[in-house]
Amino acid sequence: MSAPSLSRPYTSKPRGARLGRRLCAAACAIVAVGLAAPTAVAAPHAAHNAATPHHAVVQNTKSLVVLWAEARPSSFPPNNGTLTIGGTYTCTVGSTVQVGFSSLQIMPTAMPSGAGFLPCGPGVVDANWELTSLGTPDVHHGHVSVFPTFDGAGQLPVQLTA
Repeated sequence: MSAPSLSRPYTSKPRGARLGRRLCAAACAIVAVGLAAPTAVAAPHAAHNAATPHHAVVQNTKSLVVLWAEARPSSFPPNNGTLTIGGTYTCTVGSTVQVGFSSLQIMPTAMPSGAGFLPCGPGVVDANWELTSLGTPDVHHGHVSVFPTFDGAGQLPVQLTA
């Protein structure tokens, strides 16, 4: 009587699994290089001045919240589509802070990304901001996973509908 064989025949992974790994690798690469070009601006509002008690609480604070996304798909091959994200931020330290994002849209696959700088200062508390991606022909309406970075640090991913 012979012992059962411990080796199994080699089977390749399904095509979908390989594609998923490639998309994940591409998304990670975009996160790493997504801060390549400044493409957006923010308009902070001075909601509080130095005399308000709330301002004393937010001294030396930096925070970012992503609240919305808007897709502008390409309308014709010469016009690439863009993805704009936005929300609120607080930055009371320094003069500017770097912000960026990479994102992933599925079916069809699009990976728009963008980067820029936001102004900082004593009055920048709960200020509105928005950031627009570089143009790409694959941007479309639908679900999007956004991977924001703020002041060089990655934030938790956000799931939105654009």
